[in-house]
Amino acid sequence: VALLPACRKRSVEPPPAQPSPPDLSDCTRLEVRYPWSTANYFLPGTDMQRSILSPEEKEYIQSIEFFTVKDPERIKAFAHDASLTSYDPRMHGRAVDAGEPVDVDCYRDDKLVMRVEVLGPWIIDRDQGHFFKYPEGKRDVKILEPPEMQPFKLRYECGSNMQAIYTSRPLDPAEVNSYPEPTEWCDVVLQNRRNRSYVSDEEMRGYFKCPTAGEGKWHYALNPNCEPNSPPNTVLLFEANAGWNAHGGPELFTFEHHEPEGGCVLQNDGTVKFIRTREELQQLRWK
Repeated sequence: VALLPACRKRSVEPPPAQPSPPDLSDCTRLEVRYPWSTANYFLPGTDMQRSILSPEEKEYIQSIEFFTVKDPERIKAFAHDASLTSYDPRMHGRAVDAGEPVDVDCYRDDKLVMRVEVLGPWIIDRDQGHFFKYPEGKRDVKILEPPEMQPFKLRYECGSNMQAIYTSRPLDPAEVNSYPEPTEWCDVVLQNRRNRSYVSDEEMRGYFKCPTAGEGKWHYALNPNCEPNSPPNTVLLFEANAGWNAHGGPELFTFEHHEPEGGCVLQNDGTVKFIRTREELQQLRWK
């Protein structure tokens, strides 16, 4: 029987009655490896990857396979998260397909303390084959994030914010015959989400902020010339510094939020693009 692509063979020892969670409290260094795709681990969704990353950026991200964590606070946080796990006897010795694995060699100075694998909701003792499950919401994925990934991940989050706004009914061209009045479009989107009840006002307002642009502002504007029946590549939303219910054209677009310099736009078909130059900006369809 062929294993699924993300399944990996591990040495398996008979499990004791109740193995204890990994004790990594003495670790002073973590050697972290991404055996599969670094891009897929931090930027899930190939469509978004293609639209916001240049070929050179994609190649660079794929080259980030290994990095070292020496920051005591990050190591302490990783060890703390591991200590909260509980042994999952159902998983012992199994090969699973649960996303992108991350291998972590944990050292005390130059001595290897433990080899673990972080996979989905588990941290796995790679030598014993024991699976330990994290409590829901108690694993900080940023601990094992390469510093070089930060600007690309924030760009991805910015595009995801735009898509969250887009999928609200008032801005979904498949749901409406006209978009909200430009002077109240943010209010209409917020009210619609409020009526659907499963997203709080605070959470929804967070979608109107670029994660790299600072606090206390709203960072997306509506193109009033875009209608539900406009061509799919017409700009609908774009990055700006013009505030709540902002609307207008390319004159409001800002390149200042991201590093490397640039900004996101969302087209009428839901595609997000990352615009790097004024020449690219002018080539976009605005009417």
